[in-house]
This record gives sequence, C-alpha cells and structure tokens, in this order.
Amino acid sequence: MIEHGKGYDPHAPTIPARSRRTRWLLLAATVLAASLPVIELHNSSDPGTWLPEVTPAIFPSIMAMAMSPFGRTTRSLPLDEFERDTLARAGMHAQLVIVIGLAALFVWLTFAAKFEWLMPTQPRHWMALGIAVVGIAASLPVLFAEWMVPLPPSDD
Repeated sequence: MIEHGKGYDPHAPTIPARSRRTRWLLLAATVLAASLPVIELHNSSDPGTWLPEVTPAIFPSIMAMAMSPFGRTTRSLPLDEFERDTLARAGMHAQLVIVIGLAALFVWLTFAAKFEWLMPTQPRHWMALGIAVVGIAASLPVLFAEWMVPLPPSDD
C-alpha cells in the first residue's frame, strides 16, 4: 500500500500538496461559471459587442483546476490505481451531469420563446453561454475527483 506523500511521486517537489481549500475554490468557480450566462442576460450594455463583459469570470475555474493534481494529469503525473479509478468515475459522473445540464438548457431554449422567458438574443449572450458550458465541462471532472478522493490526514 502506497501512502500519500511518502516518496511515490517523482514530481513531488514541483507539485503543491492537496489543499482542503482547492475543492471549495473549484466548487465556487463552477457556480460562478454557471451564473455567467444569467448575469450576461441581465446585463444591458451595448448590443454591438460580441464578447461578454463577464468573460473574466471563467478564470477562477481555470486557476482552481490548475491547483488540483487531478487537473494536471496531462503532464503524466503518477496517480495510484485508486486515484486513476476515481478520476475515471469522476469523469463518468461529470459527463452525466453535463448531458443532463445540456438537455435542460435545450428544454429551456425550446420553451423560452413560447412562454416569453429570458433567452439569448445577442451574440454576446450566446458567447457567454458557450464559455460557461466549456468552463463547467472542463472543471466538473476535476471537482468530482477532488471530492471523491479523500485528503491525506492533516499533520495537526
């Protein structure tokens, strides 16, 4: 059995230790990304602009993913079998949530015109919606993996 932080990771000097704060930052960043299109739909700025004014709201999601070792697996960081399995399950759960979210989005867009609900009408509204979907889809697997893999015991 490999213990966390006991020399199994050759990249350990370059990887910050997992923090309890990271999972909360990821959760807050994902909620912020989800609120991005809602904020943009209520924003009454110049309709000629195509880039949403709330675009920088996606950056916390990117930064929080970079803080997690599960968001940096493209660098071939070594994960033990439990962590790889958990990351795969987290990806599966994230894909399910994304599909359900996209289905709910399409249902909303289908009925928005009929019932006069708020809906995207300008390019920047659609851009905000696209940025939010990409940000959420990118951060959900990392968020789920952070919550599914227990943190190592604190040294208190």
